[in-house]
Amino acid sequence: MHAGKEFALTCSSGEKISGQVELVKEPRGICLRVTEWNDALFWLTLEGSEGKIEAQIWISTFGLPQSRVEQLNEEWGGRLKKFISVTEERRNSPCES
Repeated sequence: MHAGKEFALTCSSGEKISGQVELVKEPRGICLRVTEWNDALFWLTLEGSEGKIEAQIWISTFGLPQSRVEQLNEEWGGRLKKFISVTEERRNSPCES
């Protein structure tokens, strides 16, 4: 993905989102403008150093109903927590992948 390019994704929930890539900072983050969310900005960032990585999702919304904002918070917060728990399980597993 490159800044200024269009994107289209299907989320694990089946929701389709599209828009424009606003910023890419490899390998640490990306910002997308999501058309279906009233041009909300979706940020995914990774911070820290090996062994102490912090993942963050930030959604900046504009004019969405509060109920939709809360729904996005629950959905994406849940996805991030699930991702982190799977990553922790793999890190603590005695088997190599």
